Amino acid sequence: MLSTRFPLAAPLPQPSNPPQADRVFRLFGVNVIVPHQEEEVHAAWQCTKVLKKSDIDGSSRFLISRSFVREHVMPNLQNYQREILGNIGGGIRVDVLDADYGSTHQLTLRRWQSNSFVLISNWTRDFVNRRRLAINNTIGLSWDSRTSRLVFSVLNR
Repeated sequence: MLSTRFPLAAPLPQPSNPPQADRVFRLFGVNVIVPHQEEEVHAAWQCTKVLKKSDIDGSSRFLISRSFVREHVMPNLQNYQREILGNIGGGIRVDVLDADYGSTHQLTLRRWQSNSFVLISNWTRDFVNRRRLAINNTIGLSWDSRTSRLVFSVLNR
């Protein structure tokens, strides 16, 4: 497991007349423009969530939107992985890229009896504690089908 405290996204010099409050970052060798409007930032993610007490209280689980898993994750899994997640209590190991720091962490995506999906196995250590997540932080999640992993970012503190 790679863990680093140095962000890979460093601000670039701004053009002489940039759009209002937009910021340009270099992330993994690509220029990324962060728009001024918060809703545009959130639209870039397949799933956004405002963290609740139950997401960070030490129970070491993060509840994920069913629709996000069904629409973006399941179609990109191998058949045997879909079959495992189709069963209540079934879980698969998934890599989760922390896009803000470039570190990758391995968690378990599990289906609960309520048909909800959760990320478990080191959620608290690798994300809540390391990233100092708090109630009302907004996070973004996307599934990267090219690398078969979840991508995570803190959008708002």
